[in-house]
Amino acid sequence: MRVFLIPLLALIFLTAFAIDAHFEEGMMSRTAVLNIACPENSLISYTCPCGCCGNCSNCSCGGNCCNCCCSSCGDGCNDSCECCDCDSCVQHMERGEICELTVTELTNQMASTLYIDNADGYSVPAGILFTLASPYEVGTGKTSDVRFVFDTSAASAGEYCVYLTLKLSWVNGSADIPLFPIKLKVEPQRRAVWALPDGHSPFDDGQGGYFQVCSSVSAPLISGDDVLGVLRVTRNETHITVEAATVDGWILSLTRLYVGDTPPPSSPGQFGYSHTPFGERDVLVVPSSGEVYVAFYVEVEK
Repeated sequence: MRVFLIPLLALIFLTAFAIDAHFEEGMMSRTAVLNIACPENSLISYTCPCGCCGNCSNCSCGGNCCNCCCSSCGDGCNDSCECCDCDSCVQHMERGEICELTVTELTNQMASTLYIDNADGYSVPAGILFTLASPYEVGTGKTSDVRFVFDTSAASAGEYCVYLTLKLSWVNGSADIPLFPIKLKVEPQRRAVWALPDGHSPFDDGQGGYFQVCSSVSAPLISGDDVLGVLRVTRNETHITVEAATVDGWILSLTRLYVGDTPPPSSPGQFGYSHTPFGERDVLVVPSSGEVYVAFYVEVEK
């Protein structure tokens, strides 16, 4: 009898402990407690983070909102559960950026080692890719950050709620933890670009430059080491025509042009001509005669 009683008591002891997870952003905190009732049956209880979630008082899991209601309690709770809308809870990323973020801090209070070797997502918006940064092994009484790698290369700019589930295992069982909704704000990629033909004169601060135009000039639109488009400048006796075009899907969000008979200031905000085309091409025609200096600066995004 004692042979069977000891393993049974050990199993009850192991499954009576809890896994406590919390996610902190600035002064805000999110707390989740997973009580293991048995290896096949987990009860998940969450508190509302940042006051951002909807009213889940009708939730049969005890009035705790967010993932508890949205993932566990059925349609009656889903309508009143809202994604976090606090600015302090938003993760900002630039479109195309691959970023590693800490999504939770997990403390193992069980009497056995906890393994986190996989994750899943539900209601994940199109274009948001994610993966667990690495497998985790959390010893008894230990705490570990859990990090995910997010890839927004295929996402459009906008705000998204991402719901993730950690898959946990230990010696006597396993469980899934639905994490609190992670709000990602995907910003457009933005680059500052200068038209820099061969023989241009750089500004003293090392940013950008200017050039002279006799009849026509072609110049690459350069940001760092990348060519993001081309500029074509032509002139006649009375006017200069400036035509800019981007490549690879970049959009001209702002153009600034200087045309004058003396070298320009180095600040694009003082160039005199500006335009917000929001397209892949832009054309500016300005009066000019005599000796002509030109500087062309653009901001692009995608």
